[in-house]
This record gives sequence, C-alpha cells and structure tokens, in this order.
Amino acid sequence: MTQTTSSKGKFKNGFALFKWELKSCRSTLIVFSILAATFITIVFTLSLVVGYTNAIQDGEIDYSQIQNALSVFQYISGYMVFVLTAVFTIVYTIRIYSYLHNKRKADLYGSMPVSRRTFFVSKTVSAYLLSVVPALFFLGIISIITVIMGQPVVTDFAMLYVRLLIGAIACISFYGLLAVCSGTTLNAVLSFIAINAAYPVSTLFIKGAIKAFFYGMPTNQYSTSFVMKALNPMAAYDGTNVIYWLVFTAVCLFLGIWLVKKRRAECAQTSFAYHLPCYIVEVLVAFIIGMFVGVLFGSLNVMLYGYLGFIFGFLVGSAPAFIITHLILYKGFAKLWKSAIPIGAMVLTVIALMGVCNYDVFGYNNYVPAEDEIKTAGLVDLGNCYCAQTKGAFGLAQMASDDFDDSTYIKDVRRFHSSAVKVGDRQSNEKFASIWANMLVSNIPSEYMYDSYCVAYRLNDGRLVFRYYDSMLTSGIFGGEYREYDTAAAGRITDTDEYFMNYSSVMNYRADKAKSIEVQASNPNNYAGNNIYIAEGEDVSAKQAKADMKKVIEAYRKDVEENGTEFEDKDIDMTMVIRFDTSDSYANASLTEKLIGQLSADYGKADYAPVYKSYKNTVAALKEIGVLNADGTMNHKSGYGKNTNPYIYY
Repeated sequence: MTQTTSSKGKFKNGFALFKWELKSCRSTLIVFSILAATFITIVFTLSLVVGYTNAIQDGEIDYSQIQNALSVFQYISGYMVFVLTAVFTIVYTIRIYSYLHNKRKADLYGSMPVSRRTFFVSKTVSAYLLSVVPALFFLGIISIITVIMGQPVVTDFAMLYVRLLIGAIACISFYGLLAVCSGTTLNAVLSFIAINAAYPVSTLFIKGAIKAFFYGMPTNQYSTSFVMKALNPMAAYDGTNVIYWLVFTAVCLFLGIWLVKKRRAECAQTSFAYHLPCYIVEVLVAFIIGMFVGVLFGSLNVMLYGYLGFIFGFLVGSAPAFIITHLILYKGFAKLWKSAIPIGAMVLTVIALMGVCNYDVFGYNNYVPAEDEIKTAGLVDLGNCYCAQTKGAFGLAQMASDDFDDSTYIKDVRRFHSSAVKVGDRQSNEKFASIWANMLVSNIPSEYMYDSYCVAYRLNDGRLVFRYYDSMLTSGIFGGEYREYDTAAAGRITDTDEYFMNYSSVMNYRADKAKSIEVQASNPNNYAGNNIYIAEGEDVSAKQAKADMKKVIEAYRKDVEENGTEFEDKDIDMTMVIRFDTSDSYANASLTEKLIGQLSADYGKADYAPVYKSYKNTVAALKEIGVLNADGTMNHKSGYGKNTNPYIYY
C-alpha cells in the first residue's frame, strides 16, 4: 500500500519542527532581544536629552529641534537593529542547517516520518522567521515611539523593512544551498564567507582592467548592476536589484530542495557532498590572488614587458592560492587533479582575454569615425550636464549623438576625440598600473571627476558610437608623459545655445526641484547691496517661495528661447545662481554614489544663469515677486530682501 501524506499533515509537521527550532534557538533570540532593546533605549535617551537641550533657548522651546532628534533616533536605532539582524541571521542559519553535517543527527532525522524535502523547507522557513520577525518587532517599536511623539516615519527608515526581508531570504537560501553541498559546517561557513568576499573583489579587478585597457568604455554605469553582486547575497541588504535577488533566492531554494533529496546521509562530516561550491571558491580565490600579483608584475614591467610580467605574476599567484585553498577545504590532496581542471581553464581564459585587451585586437581605443561616415555628433561635459546621473551611459549617448549635423561642430567632436585617443595611448605597463586606480574610483560617478566627457556619433548606417573619457590619465599619476584633452574644441560645443538648451539644469530640471535662486548684482552702481536669495524665509512661506522660483525659472527659459545665450560679458545685467535638489538622482545608486550624492544634495546642483539686458521677462518676474524695485535696484525691503545669508540657502 502506498503511503501518502496530506498537505495538512505536512503543515502540521512543519509547524512542529518550527517550534522545535524556536526552542533550540531561544537563548540566541534572548541575546538578540537584549542587545536590540538596550541599543534602542540608549539611543532614545541620548536623542531626547540632546534634542531638548538644543530646543530650549531663551525660555522658548524650538520643537523643530525635538523633531530632528527623533529623526536621528529613527536612523541610528533602526540601523543598529538592521546590523544586529544581519549578524544574527547568519548565526541562526548556521545553527539550523548544522544537522546536514552531523551523521548522528542525519540518521536521527532520516528515521522520522517526514520527507527530506519537507524537513529542509521547514528548516529554511524557521531560519527566515527567526531572523525577520524579531527585527520587524523592534523596528515597529521604533516607528510607534516616533509617530506617537509627532515625528512621521521617514522613507529611508521604512525601506529598512524591505531591505531586511530581501537580504535575509537571499542569505538564508544561499547558505542553505552551500550547506547541502558541503559535508561539514566549517566548509559551508568558509564557502559562504569566501564567495561573499572574493566575488566583489574579482568584479572590481575585471572592471578596473576593462577601463584601463579599453579607454573610453563607460564602466561606471555597472556600479549598481546585479552583475557586480551576483554571488554576494550580503549585498541584497542594500535594497537594490530586488527582482534579481528574488530570482536568486528562488533558484537557490529550488536547487537546495532538489539536491537534499539526492544527498546521501553518509556525506555528513566529509568534505563535500557536491563539489560545485569548492570549485567556485577555488576559482575565485585563485583569480583574485593571481590578478593581484599579475597586475603588480605588469605594472613594474617585470620580464621587460607589461603583458609578459602579468602572465608570470598571474601564474605565480594563482597556483599556490589554488593549492592552499584546496588543502583547507579538503584537508589534504584528495581530488586535487580533478579540481585543477576548472583552475586551468580559468588561467588560460584570463591570459587569452588579457592578451586581447593588451593588444587592442578589435581596435577599440584608436577608432575615430571618419568625417564622411558621420551623420550627426555631439559632446557632453559630464560636470555640466543635468542628466549625467539619471540618463545612464547609453541614454546620454543617444541624446548627444543627434545634437549637431553641422560639419564645423562635427570636426570639433572628432578633434576632441582624437586628443582623447592620444591620452589613452600608453605603454603596456602603464595600462596595468592604471588598473589599481580604476578599481578605487570605479564607483565614483564620472561627473564628479574633473574634465569628464562623453562623445557620441550617429553614423550614416544608423550605428551609435560613443566613448566616455575622464581626466584620470591626464594627471600623470600613472607615470609617462603629461597629456591633456583638446578642451578648446570641447568648449566651442559646450558654449553653444544648443548645448545650454539641452543639458543645463536651469533649462531642464523640474522647476519645483529648485532649492533657492541667488540674485547677484553685476553692476553695483545700479544694484547696490548684498545678494538676495529667493527661498523660504522669515517672511516668506515655503509654498510661496516655490511658486516664485518657478515663475522666475519659466521667465528665464522663455528669454533664452527668444534671445539665445551668445552675448558678451558686457551685456550681462545681473546673474542668478539656481540651485536644484538632486538627491533623487541617487535612488538606485551604489553606497559610494549615495554618499557623494548626499554631500552634493546638501548644496544642490548649482547652475549659473546670466541675465542679459535683453532678458525682459526675467527682470519683469523678479520685479513682480519683489526682488527688484521698479527702477531695477535690489529691493531689500521685500520679504526676500532679508534673505542675504548664503549659508542658509545653499
């Protein structure tokens, strides 16, 4: 008679296993709860003390200081719980899956009236619930405290919930798969740590090498790509690439459930039940050590030529790294030759690919389209472009490629491009030396690097050709002669009306994103007094300031469209500096980009907007909102007239 198990019975068995795991992990949960509660109490107390101290001034209470203190409490306590959860998730997971690596436990659990798959799924769900539920409980307490005290939950704090859910399930499912494949808990833990640490480093080496040898390729666009984090589930906690991590989790769970059914119980306490994790770890470790030594030798011109020095160094570094890693994982030389097969394939592949890079087999670096091949072309100064972050490399190139069909400007684009090709024409060892710096700066957006440009062409056959160049090679920090771009050719393009219309912040950013407008007097005889800032102030509400800034910006845009921008300095009547909030440009950025972007957002993206004598609409708008008097002089008696402190309105 065939034995069947109903879904109700499976659920009952699974719930019984969860209660069992809850009991076995009780002490760990208590430690987590004590630490979380203690941190929250300390941070809450300090935040209130500092907040009330700053709020009480001259016998009056400034409630905004208390609100700021509660916001700080949200951030600090929330991230403390977040970090604690990430750490304890690994602790729970290692403990729960340890049954796979103990022969006695494996035999005991195998004798129970529960299938291996049901048992594995129950363990996985238990690890997830034990990790997430306590964290959500304490984050909920933090939210309730701040809401009761009048401070709403900020967006970044709310995102912690999502980041915890995605990060925990990605790490648990990946470790569960490694635990099924490993024979010991030590090997599972070592594999998890090694893959999480080695994979990001290996992608940095690859990215740095691509940028070093293919000068002009826009590698910075891949900083937040899932490719950079594909085998690093700890990166799922940053809250980006959610769809990828859900797919990654599903694949790991499927493989774990499928393999645990086929896994022999006697594999417990052996090195590996399935050897794939071992191969991945050995390949990654051998690759990064080999690249480190190889790039070092290539930089130093060992063997009298950079590429030959790299080959020698890569072999010297990768071979012992592979052997030592194998000895650690297998505790001996068992299966050494079998494991050497993927290592040998990796070594040959790396040497071949680096040869292609070194000799520029496809002519990528030196290719400048002939003038008769070009239909339209364009150039973008990434430090003077409102959409450098939001458009992405390909989108910005598509936009720029259709800018000019005039042969004069096409020649200037080619002239600049040719100068950039000369900058990138270096010796083999110089290219290897530049890998180090390219690894370090690979997460910094190009617009934060001085003299960074994009050139793009639309060819007659419809193809798009584009390159991204930054100033890293012009400074001579890698050795060799000093070279620089033809910035004069670039300037002739960026000074045009077309460029200002297409890429300046003042002509393209949403007017409601303006933070402030600084009005400066170009002629003190006519506009005596300090600069005036159009922004929220003592006598002006935020709503009114937003409406007035929008009115001035729209008037300025109308003047530019009617009169252009190609005037002489003597025609400038006054100037405006318009600052925009750019923090939303970094919503999907990497950690480095977010940090730099946040620093930038504190000041906003500033755009210099000269007001020429023919810009009648702008002058009329400034008079209408009270910044200028009827005779055109600065009106310091208006609501905006009191806004003269630049540190407040930046």
